[in-house]
Amino acid sequence: MFDIKKIITKALLAVTFAMGATAAWAGPSYHVSIDSSKFAGKNGSMTFSFNSLKAATSAFADVSNFTGAFLDEVYRGGSVYGDIPGAVSFANSGADNYLAQDVELGGLFGFDVAFHGDFETMPGAFGATFGVALVDLNTGEYYGTNGNLLEFRLTPPGKIDVNTPTRIVTVTTNTVPEPSDLLLVMTGLGLVAFVRRRTSKAAR
Repeated sequence: MFDIKKIITKALLAVTFAMGATAAWAGPSYHVSIDSSKFAGKNGSMTFSFNSLKAATSAFADVSNFTGAFLDEVYRGGSVYGDIPGAVSFANSGADNYLAQDVELGGLFGFDVAFHGDFETMPGAFGATFGVALVDLNTGEYYGTNGNLLEFRLTPPGKIDVNTPTRIVTVTTNTVPEPSDLLLVMTGLGLVAFVRRRTSKAAR
């Protein structure tokens, strides 16, 4: 005969351990919004860069959930993998990791960026900078500010500073469900599966 109390206890323990493992590897995640309405009608490329000294503690930037009028890729260099509008991953393997993408200025652009790597836990003398700029590649003119519209400055171990020198950029931390909420949902799903399995066996 099944002991329902023991089964529920084991399920709760398993979910708790899973939650702990998830918290251990989950890195910071941000949503970036760029309002290019004041540059409507102008030519532009959005340039992403993730650079550091070669001796820097390793770090990675994963960019995804692109929204807005992204057009064709212009060029890329260094440790950059993937394509817009899918997901793009950058590694701070040196001073020349970049991706430039033509955009149709005038609307709202958005994307998510998350960071992970040894910089989260290992101390080091050098960090890395993830930057985003709007540039007219024909004239070299920067839109919004003279340089990057946005910079994430990563300093080991685990420090991230966000610099937005212009009001056209908004950065928000992506909300993560509370562990208690996830625990309730996962436990509920587990119990539903258990009951369905018991019902299926009883029907045979």
